[in-house]
Amino acid sequence: MKKLFFTFSLLFIVFIGTAQVSPTETFEVLDDSVFNDPLLAPTWTITNLVANTGAQSYTSPVTVNQNAARTIKFSTTGNTFVTLSFWQICRIDFQDFATLEYSVDSINWFQIDGSSMDPSSCTYLTFAQSGNNFWSSASNLNWDPANAGTPANNTMWCKETFDLSSLIANFPEVYLRWTLVDGNGDGSGGYPGWYIDDITITQAACELVPPTHTVGNLLSGTVYSLGPYTLTDSITDNSGIANANIVYTINGVLQPVVPMAIVQGNIWQGTIPAVSDSDTICYYFEATDASACSNYSRYPDPNAQCFVATTGIGFPFCDNFDSQNLWANTTVAGSAWDLGTPTSNPSAALSPPNVWEVALNNQYLNNTETYLNLTQSISFNGITNAYVEFWFYSDCENSWDGTRLEYRTAANPTWRVLGAQGTGTNWYNDAALNSSNLPAWTGNGTTGAGTSAWTKAKHTLPNDIYGDQAVEFQFVFTSDGSVVDNGFAIDGFCLIVPPPNDAAIVQVTSPAGQYPADSCATVTVNISNEGTLTLTSIPITYVNQVTGHTVTETWTGTLAPNATATFSFAAWDTVVAGNSCLQIYTDLPGDGNNFNDTAVVCPFGIPTFNVTACDDFESGATGWLGNGQWQLGTPAFGATTGAHSGVNAWDINLTGPYTNGVTDTLYSPFYNVAGVVNPYLRFWQNRNTEVEIAGFWIEYSVNGAGWQTLGSTTSGSNATNWYNQTSVAFGGNGWDGNSGGWVKSTFSLSSVFLQMQAQLDFA
Repeated sequence: MKKLFFTFSLLFIVFIGTAQVSPTETFEVLDDSVFNDPLLAPTWTITNLVANTGAQSYTSPVTVNQNAARTIKFSTTGNTFVTLSFWQICRIDFQDFATLEYSVDSINWFQIDGSSMDPSSCTYLTFAQSGNNFWSSASNLNWDPANAGTPANNTMWCKETFDLSSLIANFPEVYLRWTLVDGNGDGSGGYPGWYIDDITITQAACELVPPTHTVGNLLSGTVYSLGPYTLTDSITDNSGIANANIVYTINGVLQPVVPMAIVQGNIWQGTIPAVSDSDTICYYFEATDASACSNYSRYPDPNAQCFVATTGIGFPFCDNFDSQNLWANTTVAGSAWDLGTPTSNPSAALSPPNVWEVALNNQYLNNTETYLNLTQSISFNGITNAYVEFWFYSDCENSWDGTRLEYRTAANPTWRVLGAQGTGTNWYNDAALNSSNLPAWTGNGTTGAGTSAWTKAKHTLPNDIYGDQAVEFQFVFTSDGSVVDNGFAIDGFCLIVPPPNDAAIVQVTSPAGQYPADSCATVTVNISNEGTLTLTSIPITYVNQVTGHTVTETWTGTLAPNATATFSFAAWDTVVAGNSCLQIYTDLPGDGNNFNDTAVVCPFGIPTFNVTACDDFESGATGWLGNGQWQLGTPAFGATTGAHSGVNAWDINLTGPYTNGVTDTLYSPFYNVAGVVNPYLRFWQNRNTEVEIAGFWIEYSVNGAGWQTLGSTTSGSNATNWYNQTSVAFGGNGWDGNSGGWVKSTFSLSSVFLQMQAQLDFA
């Protein structure tokens, strides 16, 4: 990194009109032009109790039913620009009045109101914007309005400035006076009075106010862009702007000045050309007004604004979390965001191997608050019409636990929620999550009560992001104090400016879920046009990552920008036993964004066994599929410690208690019972659950039909040790309570059974 430094050697030659400062009054030696008005009470006197500068100021108390005035006389002949500034402490009763008046003939006097007051004045809000046009101790809290007896002190001095050009310019005689009025007839009311000091009247043949700069966002620090950098400055001046420029250096070397141009109203814009990685750029804006005095200003002043350019993140930016790690977790309480390979819920990454997930491969904790930050800020200088998209897998307590996406900018460093419920594609399914009272993705799937699956979310970026030099993003997950689930995972995070051609895979709708091993499945995808041009032909390919089976076919039709379509391959794929993952991608020629081309789906191929079939699970999960808390291994917790035979058993959380409020399922292989006489089911169980509130039961499905509960508490001679509870988890028949160790259960399957489903449900 080059050392950050800034050097300018410039000579500015500016011809301006000559300004006069006449008169000035510091009250150290009273000028003849300052006098008490003979028509009003002459109560103004020099005091050395307080002074803004030097040792003396001028003061007057409020006297009963009397007006007191102090007058300055001067000439403005030949000058069109006149300003007045003075310092004051107005320690008078809030029912009395201190006013400023002018005259051009010493006979007719007029009050100076807030329309002439400069906004930089100390009492601008209470004098000008309030419309009162007078001062009292209530005009400034520093003047201690509530306590009459507080003496004035030098911490109370307040500067006021007025532009009087429209009132007193080009007159041979001008008079200004500071007038006190007893508003309530009780004199001073115990308040010490009005103090003034350091009166300055400035006049010239042309206005002397330099242009004003308003810059919303200055490039600073490290900017993750090599440019070019389009910079904007709102420049105002009553005389108009003659010219404006950007003056800059690269690594201390002065570069050609960049002329700025008006783009709208008072907005001026110029562009610093692209630079090299690690260059240090220092710059400022300069402007000259269109008055005869050619008033000049620069911003920042006196120092330039510097930043270091680095390659950083460009567009499109996409991260599937499988190479360098650009994200960091910060956990306030509970579980953390983890980077790694998922094995359950979800069973695989969208783009293997990695995802970011809350409590990876575990259930998150109650009262979790955890943040996942993109560690590099991103420059949106010169960027418009961008959008964010990513894939999520949600398995959370619906309406209570979930995730939101936030952003902040250099111009506004407060974190803000990006979007609202329904403002984008699959964007938030809850307007006010109970654990955060903010929008979030929650529950399962896109509806909250559906089936968890990889789902793409997309949203246009807010307008306040564009042009900002350092935009940051973070995901926030929160949970409440009860009921947990498997968490929230993300993959394929992208920030994209739409290119002309961009064909994307939105979702794989088939195959999904479970299939008999070696069966055929239709491959169906939803595609979308994410570019700016209409598409008529999109090649699409799927590859079975287990068998290598590869098929390429072409979608044809008319797909407008932002439109979607569904495509089914004519060629089926064979779902092999276990996870049979398919990689599916578009291959559009000239595609400007390859990060959204690919999706992965992993249907589970369930093998079929002939009866008789036995499994002691010592050889692994052959054809069995457990989700949620179901785990295969050696139970090692509480009353259910140890297997019935060997070392392995299926258990809900091998080394800990089950989690409340979830439903987890263990699926068996398929069993062929065709032609089998009097088949029966036998298994050993060891349970320790809450009575009625938690438990498990067995369901079966025949030839792919719907699931039905196997047996009941009244199965009689068809079963032994079968269901001891009529209402498990506030539902139907099942087992609950403590079995007292391993017990054998049997059931006659003479008229049922093709696939068994054992299910544990608890609250």
